[in-house]
Amino acid sequence: MGFSTLDYGILFAYLLGTGALGFYFARSQRSTRDYFLGNRDLPWPAISLSIVATETSTLTFIGIPALSFGSNMTFLQITFGYFLARIIISFFFLPAYYQGELFTAYAFIERRFGSKARDLTSGIFLVTRLLADGVRLFATAIPLAILTGLSYPVSITIICVVTILYTYLGGLRAVIWMDVIQILIYLSGALIAAFMIIGQVPGGWPHIAQLAEAAHKFKTFDFHLNLTTTYTIFS
Repeated sequence: MGFSTLDYGILFAYLLGTGALGFYFARSQRSTRDYFLGNRDLPWPAISLSIVATETSTLTFIGIPALSFGSNMTFLQITFGYFLARIIISFFFLPAYYQGELFTAYAFIERRFGSKARDLTSGIFLVTRLLADGVRLFATAIPLAILTGLSYPVSITIICVVTILYTYLGGLRAVIWMDVIQILIYLSGALIAAFMIIGQVPGGWPHIAQLAEAAHKFKTFDFHLNLTTTYTIFS
């Protein structure tokens, strides 16, 4: 499978626009507060979309459909944990950020528990992120390499350079707005792909729903206290 001239043009425009976004927001940086906190004047819908985009990745986009196809929808129960965690964070952690000029969660941990706790938690985060994001970076490079014919090292390098460029130059503001753009792109792509796939299936959505219901693919909640089950409402 190869790219047409139009495909390459769209890809190039996207990469160029991503870098330009970093340069655009770099002009508005006046202080460390602007760089790390976006001057605290970013709209909440953009921040919300950025959080969702940050929590998802190529592995989510590719792996979750395979997971639901192989089992059912019970993995969605994990989102209830996300919901509960957000309530706790909103009431106990966010006020601390506004009470002081805290740029990171680790600054709050240092103020509350000391520098050793800060070093430990930040070190754990760096190690786990390095391992996890390495996998995500490679997963992102897979479709780029397959579609364009580029090698994996080149694909990974392109993704790294573009990401570092807009993050380094634009700070938090560039990261959040880039997240908004990316989540809108892949949600739109998912919807378009879903409609196209459904249109190719004989009988359309009613037939798909009938087969899925018979195979219990729509099962979402599992209230069993079974430690061997991967996804339950309690886990």
